[in-house]
Amino acid sequence: MRETRETRSVRWYRRLTRLYPAAFRHEYESEMVALVQERQAERAGARALLALWAELLTDLFATARREHTHMLIDDLCHAVRVLRKTPALTIPVVLVLTVGIGATTAVFTLTNGVLLRPLPFAAPDRLVLLDESAPKRDIPSMGTTLPSLRDY
Repeated sequence: MRETRETRSVRWYRRLTRLYPAAFRHEYESEMVALVQERQAERAGARALLALWAELLTDLFATARREHTHMLIDDLCHAVRVLRKTPALTIPVVLVLTVGIGATTAVFTLTNGVLLRPLPFAAPDRLVLLDESAPKRDIPSMGTTLPSLRDY
């Protein structure tokens, strides 16, 4: 049997409701879909359907973002309350996280500066290290002096 525009439209709307948080979706999805079905029955024509979808999408994206933000704030408040009740666990965990994040940042900064970022020269592949050594002494490397550089 061929699918009508209404059922296809409702199926797409159900897919789009997945943008909402799961708890919100489980509580309100059936009502939202029923409302969409009512509005589709009231409106006829392609323009009316297009206007309905523009309205639905605008509302969906605004409401979904707001609901996710609301749930995030609720979760953060709950986490702070739980952490306040158990300071014996909270203090070591926060200290370990602080040291871990600090060490990771330091290692990445060093790696980025030394290995990942290119050298600040026009042709870094043409750089050369000049070194002098004294064969009869126990000094393996002496560096290079300015007069020696001029000689080279």
